[in-house]
Amino acid sequence: MSTTLWLIKLAVFFTASFLTARALHRIFLKRDINADASDPEIIAISVISGAVVTGIVMFIVKRLI
Repeated sequence: MSTTLWLIKLAVFFTASFLTARALHRIFLKRDINADASDPEIIAISVISGAVVTGIVMFIVKRLI
């Protein structure tokens, strides 16, 4: 069971981070044509949002189990 929860946690984190990075990149492109997906601002916000979403999802999953 522990390995399953760990894999779920990784999947949620990477999915949330990737989706946030794509959305932020689109927003940044509207304001600055030279925006790149590897900009530190985009990476930092993506990692933070991925951690928050992962924490919320894992809290819910652990309460259900």
